[in-house]
Amino acid sequence: MCTDRTPGPAHPPPHLPPLPALFALPAPSDHQGVPSDLRRPADVPPLPSRRPPGPRRGTSRPAAPRPLPLAGGRTHPATRRWSDEQQALYEAERAQWPGLRCWEEQVAALTAVDRASPPRSRGARLFWLQQDAGQEHPVLMVRDPGPGGAERVLLDPHALDPSGRTVLDAWQPSLEGDLLACQLSRNGTENSELSVIDVATGKTVDGPVDRVRKSSLGWLPGGRAFYYVRPLDPRLNPGEERHHRRVWLHRLGTAPHTDVLVFGEGRERPQFYSVAVTADGRWLAVRASPGTGRRSDVYLADLTAGPPERPMLYPVQEGLPAASRLHGVPGTGLQDVLWLRTDHGAPRGRVVAVRPADLHLGPRCVA
Repeated sequence: MCTDRTPGPAHPPPHLPPLPALFALPAPSDHQGVPSDLRRPADVPPLPSRRPPGPRRGTSRPAAPRPLPLAGGRTHPATRRWSDEQQALYEAERAQWPGLRCWEEQVAALTAVDRASPPRSRGARLFWLQQDAGQEHPVLMVRDPGPGGAERVLLDPHALDPSGRTVLDAWQPSLEGDLLACQLSRNGTENSELSVIDVATGKTVDGPVDRVRKSSLGWLPGGRAFYYVRPLDPRLNPGEERHHRRVWLHRLGTAPHTDVLVFGEGRERPQFYSVAVTADGRWLAVRASPGTGRRSDVYLADLTAGPPERPMLYPVQEGLPAASRLHGVPGTGLQDVLWLRTDHGAPRGRVVAVRPADLHLGPRCVA
């Protein structure tokens, strides 16, 4: 017998005092997609089915004998036909699961709660994601400055697309909190378009920039430029659209094809990158990892030493079989300390102090 055990609602925590602003490099996350060199050429016969045609054990329904087509893409008629066959097979199997309706009711009751992410403090504003019970996608909320600042919806994917097929993949407020960079994708592609909106009015003031796949983003002070990650124009490397990523500097009001290449040229084809800038705009950190491997190279640049288009990135850790991430706080000087969290020589991880003034010595300073 099913019972309704709906938990009480959870409320967003924007009234809590914000934590001190830190920067931490996010882990590169763009690991989706099948490389073109692994796809079956059109002239190669398909692999045999993993399961021979005929009844499955315990049922009279035959399995779909056709394997997944690896060539032609998801819009190819053969791919669509295979997908429809698999969906029909699943629906027939699912219809005979015992207790399915009771299980669905219990799961719905247990998950019917309001959710909210921890707030991010930028300038005098607070930003957070909020998803009420029964809401398909979270909405981005903002709390305006001043006593009794109003809490309001800043970006609602459902309002942009009532079909529910538009998702907010990533978002990053400017350091002053007056602008917001948001990445939206449609139809489950995860191929985001990056736009910048005015927080006060909600109007788009820059973009969209295409081919941005849940990229990390580092704003510069003043909100007129930011670093981000984007692949090269796919026409330069046909069939390798998901590779050849680079770190770029984008200035608001300029066309994406004029963005300045900052990092990644000459490196391995499948590398992933993430970027971060301290809240005072002084330090730029770049993290690079080779595909899905655990190794990560970490670089740091002092943005006060030159123009942001040509940051001098020095290796903090490079070429070591270790996963590492750099952490820093605003106000850090050359003789102050940054923190590197790494598993180099420590399988359970350790924290290493790094002085920016010592980076010219190379990665030995953190060994």
